[in-house]
Order: sequence, then C-alpha cells, then structure tokens
Amino acid sequence: MALLRYPARTMKVAALMPNEIGDRRDIVVRERGGQLFRIDELSRQYDPLLYVLLHPRGTDGWSRELKAARGVTMRQYAAFHMRYRPGHFNSIPRGGRLFQQYPVDTRLMSSPTVCRMRVRTRTEFHVVVNDPVMLELGRLQHNERWGEPAPAAGDVELLHKQLRYQAYRQYALWWWGTLGRSQRRVIPACVVCAVRRAHPSPQGFYVGFNAIPMREEGVKKTGERKGSSNLPLIKAMPNV
Repeated sequence: MALLRYPARTMKVAALMPNEIGDRRDIVVRERGGQLFRIDELSRQYDPLLYVLLHPRGTDGWSRELKAARGVTMRQYAAFHMRYRPGHFNSIPRGGRLFQQYPVDTRLMSSPTVCRMRVRTRTEFHVVVNDPVMLELGRLQHNERWGEPAPAAGDVELLHKQLRYQAYRQYALWWWGTLGRSQRRVIPACVVCAVRRAHPSPQGFYVGFNAIPMREEGVKKTGERKGSSNLPLIKAMPNV
C-alpha cells in the first residue's frame, strides 16, 4: 500500500492588492438620475453591488449599524451566510471563483480594524515607528554602516525617504524579531499610512473624489423597501 503524504494545512491566506496605497477605497455609486455619491467598503450596499451574482435579491450586506444594534461582527455575518442551512438555497457556496474571492475580500475589509486594534494601539508602536530620536539614531547608524549619502541641507525629500526606510526596518525588527535580505515581510497598510503621514513623500496620498458627498448609512429613499439595497436604481464604479 502506497504511503500518501499530504501537505500541512494552511492557516493563513495572503492577498496581494496592487496599487493599494490607502486604508480606505473610493467607491462611487451613480443613480439613474445621474447623481453621484460615495460609500465605503463597510457600507450595507457594498456586497450586493460588488457581488451581484451572489446576492441576486439585493439583500443588504453587513454594516456598522448591524453591529451596533445586534452585536454581529463582519466575520460572524459572513460565516452565517456562507454555511449550509437545510431548506435554504444559498448561492454563495455555488459562486465558483466568486466564492473564492468573497471570503478573502471580507477578511481584507476587516483587516484594517484588526490592524489598528492590535498594532497601532500599542505603546511600543509609537516608540519604534514614530519616535523622532529613535528614527534619527537608526538612520545615522544605517548610513554610517552601509555608506549611504547624508541628505544635503534643505533636501527634505531624501531625509523623509531615509526616515521612512528606517521606520519600516524598525517595525520589522520589533514585530518579527529578524531582518535580512532573504526575508520578505508584508507591512500592514495601517502601518504604512502612519509612517507616510509622519514622513510624507512627493507623491503624497490618493485623496479620491473629495467633491462627491458620502452617503449616510440608514438613510433610504421614499419607496425603498426595508432590507433592500435598491439595486435597479444604482450601479457601482469601484476605483481601488
């Protein structure tokens, strides 16, 4: 009898999002009348607009109001709708590749909140990443060891670039304990945003459609049914 070997279970899933430079996305919704408004990925309209085939009836997705009213988290809401329920037709597990994308996207939408709660709220994070004395000492030591040129007087761009690089190095050493050329680390978006706010780059931040108003949650139009996202009247134009 042949001995079969199976790989170990994968407990973590890594998702790569190209050109993801902010901790929020710009999702613009246009009504039939032509009016534009913005929603975020935590809006109740996000799931039925993005995953139309998985929500054929336009059922509202998870929202902050649902958590405030019933204490249901995004992960609990997604797990409830993805599981098998006798006597209930569930289109989400039958979505094929969309079903593979849906849980990963749900996890990514909840990751900024998890990141802020676990990383940025720690006292050590501000000492390691945002403390100017620690960053300056680390920058000088790194430049002396590797022969990096010191920024000239008034060269703020190069100074901020070196400080950002040093902040990422110190974060990797603090969080993982090791650092080297053969090691590749993925720094959370909330950490990158905190570093770039403290030491901005010439490219700056993507601000998106600031002129388009943000639609308030819980405000529904006249004639809109309760629990419906009013899908026939709007379409989404995500710009991520």
